[in-house]
Amino acid sequence: MSNYIPVCKDCGTMNLGADALVVWDTEQNSWDIDNVFDSSQCYNEECDSYEEEVDIDWVLPEDVKPTSQDALDAKVERF
Repeated sequence: MSNYIPVCKDCGTMNLGADALVVWDTEQNSWDIDNVFDSSQCYNEECDSYEEEVDIDWVLPEDVKPTSQDALDAKVERF
């Protein structure tokens, strides 16, 4: 599934969140993801399931249908 991206089953957005557990790697001096939990939240304000737990679909990048929220988020640099 490495070439696939998760999208919300309800609205198709890539604007998702997931809870994860990270641990500090003292050798690399950085955070490492230890576990990602199964539930995802949709952060597309136009979605009926906004900020709720949603099911996801795994799609190829060329099959993503960006929502207007995704277009806005693409303009914001993420850290």
